Amino acid sequence: MGRFNVIKDLVELFVQLTGIQLQAWMAPVFMLVVGLLLFPVILRSHRTGKARKRLRLIAYRRLDERQRLEEEALRLVRGNPSGQLAIAQEAIRLGNRALAHRILDGVEGRKRHQAERARMLRGLEESAGHSALEAHAAIEHLVDEGLLDEARRRLALAQRRWPEVRDWPDIPSEPSP
Repeated sequence: MGRFNVIKDLVELFVQLTGIQLQAWMAPVFMLVVGLLLFPVILRSHRTGKARKRLRLIAYRRLDERQRLEEEALRLVRGNPSGQLAIAQEAIRLGNRALAHRILDGVEGRKRHQAERARMLRGLEESAGHSALEAHAAIEHLVDEGLLDEARRRLALAQRRWPEVRDWPDIPSEPSP
């Protein structure tokens, strides 16, 4: 009930500042109008929260369920750049860099969304591994998980970052059954 008290207090403050005299029947109507105006924002926020929950479940599921949960999360925030950035941040926090890249590749929106997207991509590139050994282990892990596209991307990044290293893991062209 605390949230509704805050809204009620804001309405009372607005009425006092504007000097409008509200009749008793006007308050519920005003609240209904405000609720209807805020409904799209509330719905987007709810869907983003559901998408975050789907991402948290991924770590505990089999590969086929992971893919289904990823698709559900992406579907929930489709057309919502702020939501996409939020779940990309969640994917980064959970260590799912491949999904974070996939989400960030699909982000379109205003200038502020693009600036945030670029910042997140730079952060992903900078944290790609602090040593060639860490990068090698991460690439092998991606291959073992069947994330070959991400493994190739990380291999290219590692080869640019450590050109002196010649002993990188081989990435198969097709995932093994």
